[in-house]
Amino acid sequence: MLLVLVETDARVMWYCRIDGEVWASHEYDTGTQDLDGHTAKQVICTIAACQGRFYFEGCTPGVIGVLEFCPAPSFRCIAILDAFSGTKGFQKMFMVESKQELYMVSLKYV
Repeated sequence: MLLVLVETDARVMWYCRIDGEVWASHEYDTGTQDLDGHTAKQVICTIAACQGRFYFEGCTPGVIGVLEFCPAPSFRCIAILDAFSGTKGFQKMFMVESKQELYMVSLKYV
């Protein structure tokens, strides 16, 4: 088992194995995003654990990031099947695990 803490104001995460006593830090780079004409490094804000992996809002729309420890942190991106592509509006996304399955809940304000 593994405990992961993600700093949402920096690109740093801390992790510790449950049977261990030492926390390790890891600086990560999941890409950049365009914010009103300038680019900024992307940080992990929403994260969920499922079947030994950690999933987070991805680098681009329609993609989620995957964090695995084998044994060091390893990142990759996967496409979301049947990604929601409705009208534009403020949207909040949550990922939740239920019965060993990962689900994405998307709240949209119109």
